[in-house]
Amino acid sequence: MTNALEVAGYIMKTAGTNGNTQLNKLVYYCQAWSLVWTGRPLFSDPIEAWKDGPVVRAVYREGTHGQIPTDASLTDDQMKIVNSVVAFYSNKSGAELSSLTHSEDPWVEARGGLPSAAQSQSPISRRTMLTYYTRATVDKETPLCPSLGVTANAASVAEVGRRQRIRWREALDVLAVQ
Repeated sequence: MTNALEVAGYIMKTAGTNGNTQLNKLVYYCQAWSLVWTGRPLFSDPIEAWKDGPVVRAVYREGTHGQIPTDASLTDDQMKIVNSVVAFYSNKSGAELSSLTHSEDPWVEARGGLPSAAQSQSPISRRTMLTYYTRATVDKETPLCPSLGVTANAASVAEVGRRQRIRWREALDVLAVQ
């Protein structure tokens, strides 16, 4: 599985960012929308509910020192997810993205009622992210879901076709005669 540094590196390479805060929020939103669009996390790293919003510790640490590698090896689908998320959110500054995340359930829930300025390293629940952002697709403006590749092997496609021919044989025979 991909890690958050690879996602951050891809963002840096393709779009750049205006600092570590913006980068961390973009990485967070990439994870959120991957969960919504694929049902799977984009990367394995935990996301913590820091006072400035969601943060992946490794991205923060390496971003602070300017040492995020930009040689990411993301799949085509992963790149499509990141590109869509970045296109939607990258016009916002780090401060704007931080403020946005502060108004959303995943960060609020993970902080458990702490004051907004209090330090926290509580993990943000992937389940809460999935639920919240799935609901957001109904009544909020959201990134566009990219066309993601679906792979099917030839044998399974042939089997589905065979079953459909059997199922519709009578109707197909009638149509063939007319």
